[in-house]
Amino acid sequence: MNASRKVLLTGATGFVGKSLCRELLLQGWEVVVLVRNIERARAQLPFPVTLLRWNPAQGQLDSAVFQGVDAVIHLAGESIAEGRWTEKRKRKILDSRILSTRLLWTKMKDGGLPRVFVSASAIGFYGDRAEEVLTEGSTAEVGRVGFLSEVCQAWENEIFQSDQTAVRQVAIRTGIVLERDGGALARLIPLFRSGLGGPVGGGRQWMSWIHRHDLIRIFIEALNNDKIFGGVNGVAPHAVTQKEFGEVLGNVLHRPSFTPVPAVALKIALGEMSAVVLASQRVVPAVLKSQGFEFEFSNLKDALSSICAPEGDPEDLIFEAEQWIPKNREELFAFFSDAKNLEKLTPKTLEFSIENVSTSEVQAQTLIDYRLKVHGVPLHWRTRIESWDPPVQFVDLQLKGPYKKWRHTHRFIPMKEGTLMRDRILYRLPMGWIGKWTAGAFVRKDVEGIFTYRKKVITKLFGAFLGLVTFVALSFPTVPVWAGQAEVLMKKIESLHQLPKTAEHLIEESRAQFFLGRFAQDENEKLLHFGKGIEAAEAARALEASNSAALFWFASNLGARAEVNKNLAALFDVEKVERVFLD
Repeated sequence: MNASRKVLLTGATGFVGKSLCRELLLQGWEVVVLVRNIERARAQLPFPVTLLRWNPAQGQLDSAVFQGVDAVIHLAGESIAEGRWTEKRKRKILDSRILSTRLLWTKMKDGGLPRVFVSASAIGFYGDRAEEVLTEGSTAEVGRVGFLSEVCQAWENEIFQSDQTAVRQVAIRTGIVLERDGGALARLIPLFRSGLGGPVGGGRQWMSWIHRHDLIRIFIEALNNDKIFGGVNGVAPHAVTQKEFGEVLGNVLHRPSFTPVPAVALKIALGEMSAVVLASQRVVPAVLKSQGFEFEFSNLKDALSSICAPEGDPEDLIFEAEQWIPKNREELFAFFSDAKNLEKLTPKTLEFSIENVSTSEVQAQTLIDYRLKVHGVPLHWRTRIESWDPPVQFVDLQLKGPYKKWRHTHRFIPMKEGTLMRDRILYRLPMGWIGKWTAGAFVRKDVEGIFTYRKKVITKLFGAFLGLVTFVALSFPTVPVWAGQAEVLMKKIESLHQLPKTAEHLIEESRAQFFLGRFAQDENEKLLHFGKGIEAAEAARALEASNSAALFWFASNLGARAEVNKNLAALFDVEKVERVFLD
């Protein structure tokens, strides 16, 4: 294993990418993420990662981001399942993969080659092959090539660079990825729950699948195992027919699976995209088998049971949330041991108040009584601590309250120099299916609002991570900072402040100032404190020399705002610069 343990990841906000990002961090990797929209990514990735902006369509990526990178994992690409395949959409699906992969290789060659480059691909590479058993040695579809095969072949032509033998190159050809929160199952489970599930297109075509958990393990195995290279089938060992898949899913959900979906209906409804479910691909993971890779879910029934069983009753709903906090889990668990702290974490509008706690400290079997108002309606809630396992997790169960069922699991997982706090709520509304379908969306919105508020409070109390942002326009080393390292930043600013006021020093100091300001109660006060003694005119000249929007933030907080803004007016639209910089 290379000592740097630094991986650059694309597609990190996606169905597979987010879980992969989490697992890489848990295994000790430093993760750098390329994104197109930093604000959106910051909200979607509650982890201690570095966010870098890129734009493959416009060829925008700083080659300096590859300095010190040991491995690159490339997952980015336009979804194939969002809407009909018009000619315009097909062009987006193809270009998003080709242009992004090409840009990565171009910039890697300039900025520094990694030890290994692992990219996603798909078993669509093989095309519709009926009963043929397909291994990595099988050729791609020939003759009348389908669109997905065309895309995968063109993609892999970009992935594999024959002139870059120093880089181990891997393409994971994924099958149908199974997990409850996305992909095929997110659409199929509600159908089967409603009794409308069944075989698709006759049911005889082969379906090669993979549990997302195993797919994450495959990507990490590809990083670590130097004997893995080339195309690798990312599928479970035992493919099933569409008919078998429907029967197993129906059995796991205790629902019938006899409602057929004719191929002609799919073609009318989905057009060319129907090929995704109508094609037959019986794929075997020969390379992984030869390397002794052990699947945790090689059997479809086991895989679907692990995914669907936690849902419990069909009337149950699930809410999940995550937040990384730069504190150890012992400290966090101690905070939650005090029932009174629940009042701090609950929105004021709920008028939440603790009435009684049956033990001096929260522990297993503790009863907590409290009152609150939901949309103005006063309610009494009683909770029992079902399990208490410091500092790993605890579970609370509603005994009396507005829900027919409420079971909240709180987990505290060590991650980097802090803790990933994961919440999972299994809840059920009154009135069964009627309550679920009529009020489910409204209740979920309320729950999301409560957790959004809680996240802000925890951020204020513990300095939780908001997302490190670095900017493609700036090529000097990034400032490794999150809220828990504000003191490090302050020392960095003070040391930089003693150096000659060159454009380079001013730019780096401005970036440190900016990150510190994001986590301060009063940004201007902090920036002004460290900005004393720097002349506005010098800041403006440095800005002109560097052409950097970052320095605008620095210059405009030096106590000479009017003079600086006047000097900058000819260079930038100030409001536009500020919007871009803060995006």
